[in-house]
Amino acid sequence: MAFDLAIVGAGSAGAAAAWLCAARGLRVVLCEAAPLEQAGARWVVSVPGWTFDRAGIPRPSGAELLGEDGPVVVVAGARRVRFDGHGVLDV
Repeated sequence: MAFDLAIVGAGSAGAAAAWLCAARGLRVVLCEAAPLEQAGARWVVSVPGWTFDRAGIPRPSGAELLGEDGPVVVVAGARRVRFDGHGVLDV
């Protein structure tokens, strides 16, 4: 089988590039070293807990909740600001 493009890595960028190229008619093969159930991007998103409450969505728990109210450090150039007790959930 012949392909126009081979992309290595099925993370966010690789998957997006493969989809966009295929949507434009290119024959694309996307290669990923991890098993299918482990492929793709992995990241932690910090979300204020109150947003779940306001949206009427149960707050994350179990394996989905990776951390709660841990310190948040914002870095801008040489400045660092630390926030504690903010109610942010890492999901």
